[in-house]
Amino acid sequence: MSGRKFTWANSKSVPTYERLDRVLASTEWEQKIPQVTVDALDREISDHTLLLLCTVEKVQRRSQPEFKFELSWFLQKNF
Repeated sequence: MSGRKFTWANSKSVPTYERLDRVLASTEWEQKIPQVTVDALDREISDHTLLLLCTVEKVQRRSQPEFKFELSWFLQKNF
């Protein structure tokens, strides 16, 4: 799992952090889908972290997003 070390925290002034949320898979399933990854996403609503199970290989991202300039921006009043 990547993204976060812990998947749960309480709301106290000195919070307790735990790794409660998990993904379970059989050996047979892992052999069929060897490139599987699990990402711990941001906590927004719940005190638990959403886990995203990806069954396809991740695409390498550039270190910086590609900047694209649009000529139509010149038509915007506040540009």
